[in-house]
Parts: sequence; C-alpha cells; structure tokens
Amino acid sequence: VQKEINAQHSIALTTFGAPTRRASNSATFEECYRLTGNNLYNSNWGWQGGKKRNAREVEAFDPTVILNWLWKPNTGTTLNTGVAFHKSFYASSAINWYNSADPRPDYYRYLPSYYESNPAIAALYTDLWTGEDDSFRQLNWDKLYQINYLNEMEGKGSSYIVENRHSNQASWQLNTNLNMRLTDQLALQGGAGANYTCSSYYKTVKDLLGGTHWSDFDQFAERDFPENPDMAQNDLNNPNRKVGVDDRFGYDYNINQVGANLWLQNSWTFAKWDLAYGATGSFTQYQREGFMRNGRAPENSFGKGATHTFFNYGAKASVMYKIDGRNSFVAHGYYGTRAPLSYNAYVSPRIKDDVISNLNSEIIASGDISYEWNYRNFKGVVTGFYTDMRKGTERTAFYDDLASTFMNYALTNVHKVFKGVEVGLSYKLTSSLTVSAAANIGRYQYKNRPT
Repeated sequence: VQKEINAQHSIALTTFGAPTRRASNSATFEECYRLTGNNLYNSNWGWQGGKKRNAREVEAFDPTVILNWLWKPNTGTTLNTGVAFHKSFYASSAINWYNSADPRPDYYRYLPSYYESNPAIAALYTDLWTGEDDSFRQLNWDKLYQINYLNEMEGKGSSYIVENRHSNQASWQLNTNLNMRLTDQLALQGGAGANYTCSSYYKTVKDLLGGTHWSDFDQFAERDFPENPDMAQNDLNNPNRKVGVDDRFGYDYNINQVGANLWLQNSWTFAKWDLAYGATGSFTQYQREGFMRNGRAPENSFGKGATHTFFNYGAKASVMYKIDGRNSFVAHGYYGTRAPLSYNAYVSPRIKDDVISNLNSEIIASGDISYEWNYRNFKGVVTGFYTDMRKGTERTAFYDDLASTFMNYALTNVHKVFKGVEVGLSYKLTSSLTVSAAANIGRYQYKNRPT
C-alpha cells in the first residue's frame, strides 16, 4: 500500500508472510541406498494407520512488515527511511528416545555391514532390508506406541517422543539512505542503520506417542557422570521435571543482538572513467540469556551472560574504464573487518554461557577485475577475483562416535583464501529467445593450521 502525500513525500507499507509445512529427510549410508535400490531412500517415515507419517517435518512462518517514507526535498536529492519488523517461526521435528533402542532403521547396528564377521547374521539383515515387507527399513510407529503403552502400565513415562526444535527470531530494523546528485559528475550516497534481534532456541514436546509424560533428563550426562545425579538435570531450578505436549524442555535460551552502522560513498562519472570510493563503520553486540540452570554448568547457564562487543570498519573503491560504448574494464577493492557470528562465538550455548578463546573480528581483503562487453545480441563478463580472510572463527557441532556424545569443535585464527575466474555469457537468438551460460573455476583454501 502506498500513499503519495505530495510531490515531495510518500509513504509505503509492505507486508508479507506465508506459513509452510514440509517433510524432510536426513543423510544416511550408501549401503542403505544400495540395499533399497533407491537413491531417494528416506529413513524418517513409516506407516501409521495405513498412512505415511514422517518424523522429520519443518514448519515455518516469516511474517514481515516494512514501513517506508520517501522524501525528495529538491531535484537530485532523495532520502529513503524505513522501519521493518520481522518475526520468524521455525520448528524442525525429530524422534527422541530415552533408555531405549535406537528407533532409526538406518542405525549402523541394523545394517548387514555391521555383522561382516558373522555371515549368517549379515545375510539375515540383508534379507530384512531387501524383503517385500518395508517395516524393517522404515520407522515402525506401531512398535514405538506399544513400548510407550507398556511403560504407562508400569507408571513410567514415554520412552519415545517426537520433539520440535525451535529456532525463532524477532527483529527490528531502522535504515535511512541519502542520495544526492551534487553535480553532473559527482554523486554522494550515505546512510545509517540500527537493528535489534532476539533469537530464541528451545525444544518442545510435539507428540508423546501414546505416553503420559517425558522426563527432562540429559541421558548423556546421566551415563557419563553416574556419581553426580545433578549433572543429568537439564534445569536445576525444576529438578526431575515431567513435561507434556508443548512444554519446553532440554534447553531454552535467547541470543540478544544489537547493531548499528554508518556508511558514506562518493561516485564520479566522466566520459571515459567512473570512480567510486566509500567507507563504513559498524557496531555489533550480543549476549546469551539462559532460562534453564543446567546441571553441567549450574553457575554459568541461567540468566544473562557476558556482553560481547565489536567495532568494525571497511573501505572500498572501484574504477571503470570505458574503452567505447560497448567494452569496458572494471576493478573493485575492499578492506575491512567483520564481527564473528554469534553462532560461531559460543561453545555449547544450549548448556552454558561460554565463548571460544581469542574471539576477534575477521579481517577481509578482497579485489576483482572484470572485462565486460555488450553488443546487440551478445554480452558477457569475465571476472578474476581474490579474497583473503584472516582471524576467522568457525564452530561445528556433531556426534562423536568414539566418545559417544555430542561435541563442539571450534577453530580460531582461521586464514582462508578464495581465488578464481568467473564467466557469464548471454546470446540473443531471437527477439523472444536468449541463451545464457555461466562458469566458474576457483581454488578455495585454508592457508594455515587454525588453533
């Protein structure tokens, strides 16, 4: 919706958002694809009541509202100011289990290769995987319900549930951009912005699968530290908690982030040359806020944690040389710093408020040079690029089979170099048919041994 107040002022309101729900799959072994004869094999679904049911579903909704004010105080000057609110709802479901057999049909102990030393058992599992009945190679929902039903008869909670892993965001953004044409050759652009984002991470019970409740324990801590039962508590403020459908459990924390930036750019236009240069400065700050006092970090998990602040800068320049009206050379250069992502900064944020050591802004130097042509039917560009990134931070979370637990693997002082050549071509065969092609060859390397 847009309202033009007068020749100088106009206001526009934009809103959009579409809820989605989709099934998903997960990685599996090449052996499973071979046994099923299906490269699209998905182990996450099974039959229930004569219908397919997938344990892994994604539900997402991203409503967004943007309000813009456009002001043209005089010819050649435009001020565009906007405020936006974005709310993101994202939930990914999965099966969870406690003190029970792994329900996933592609668990490595259910594969023939695990029994290579015993050919008879390996042959039995091969027959189960390749037989007419697909109940072995797909989720057995009836079995999960039956186990939970037997637990209920003994006064126990569910051994199997379907959980939702939530990753929600609420963000506000304010931006204003100024564009001024000072002379026929000189233009000035500048702007400022501020933002606030609250990212919420937690789990809820989606389906108890016929059971009465779920016990909120950390089964890995319970196994690793049997002498200290407090370490198995996901929330010492609510010990031995029993949760039901839609209750939060496991972990519950926010990452609150604020930021601001300023930028300025000048551009010159001449008959043969175009020049531009600019600079930017930014501020980033984030903080973890925990809503559970985890037994593995009782003094460092609940409440607001330490604040981490970064000031960054950047400078860029570009030049274009116009050989003629159809051919030109263009070069760009950039040098600046970038704050580490909050995702990479925290070690085990589900449990505690710890960040990796040597947390610094990343240093980036980048440049490229291009040759561009634009003829009536044929146009294209060839670009060579080089980017050097130093003092980077990376974090990977994974399940360690040797340690039989989830791990966080962090790298600091990462030095990477990206370099290569890109080509883009477009040829107009007829007035209504155009053929386009793109190609890239590059080398992307880690240049050191990160700590």
